[in-house]
Amino acid sequence: MPLPLQTEDSTTLSVAQAALYSLLVTVVYVGIFYLHPKTRPSATVKRDDPAVVRLRMTLIIIATAIIVFGIVPTVLVSTGVYGSWLWAVLAQKLVWNSFDAFAQGLLDILKALALTAILFVAPLTDSFYFKYQEKRDTLGYGPGAVTWPAFKQDIRMELFNVWGLRNYLVGPLSEELVFRSAILALFLSSSSGLSLMQLVFLTPLYFGVAHVHHAVELYRAVDPYPAVFIFFTTLFQFAFTTIFGWYAAFLFLRFGSVWPPVFVHAFCNALGPPSFVAVGKNSTQTLVYRLLLVVGIVGFSFSLQVLTDSPNRIL
Repeated sequence: MPLPLQTEDSTTLSVAQAALYSLLVTVVYVGIFYLHPKTRPSATVKRDDPAVVRLRMTLIIIATAIIVFGIVPTVLVSTGVYGSWLWAVLAQKLVWNSFDAFAQGLLDILKALALTAILFVAPLTDSFYFKYQEKRDTLGYGPGAVTWPAFKQDIRMELFNVWGLRNYLVGPLSEELVFRSAILALFLSSSSGLSLMQLVFLTPLYFGVAHVHHAVELYRAVDPYPAVFIFFTTLFQFAFTTIFGWYAAFLFLRFGSVWPPVFVHAFCNALGPPSFVAVGKNSTQTLVYRLLLVVGIVGFSFSLQVLTDSPNRIL
């Protein structure tokens, strides 16, 4: 359950102020890239260059610390929501406040991953069966879908490098701390009393807007992309990140912790957006994949409330 506020009448934080401070948080998180010439988008800066990735991760860790331990606690204390900096930090659901809540929290992480795996059963099948068949053939191993050497090679290539650190640790952790923990703490502490659905569908808009700046990277590339391509690519990124934000915000509020969304975020980064076109080597694989897409959606809808029920929930 949420940490206790002083009193409902003691806070002077309005929903409009929460919205403005959330915008400030978004600007700080994205804007820090533009403070350094080697990280701001330009024709000479490539986002996947190892040196750029390392420097950007350093800056984003700094920005996240400023937001989580500076901006948000300052707002919550100065507006009378909490009486101390520590309580204001804890309000962002970074830790569990008892051993029982911690034990339940570990179970909640597994439940969140299980729920997400149900939804992504088709991409998982594609990744761990169809694609490993191709990898097996390439490496020259005998029959069998998933071979241990192929699996180890894939893990090494995905995780143990600077891109894996960005995609599966720094990225998910920093984004969930900022766009779930920090921003939801501001809105939950406001005097407006927004509903679960309002928080789920409105707050992720900041997450979507934060990804719009990738349009600048496309525009400032060595060979600038056409305006139409930039527009639709940016629109897709905004839509996809906002939709994921709905899910992550729902998990945060239902589980009362930032950690289930963090693990789910990393899991989704590993899988990427699901494909709706032909996959595998033949029509049978494509048919199985599309049937599993339907199974995943149906299974997800039936499991959503059950698997997200937790005594740690906020709303």
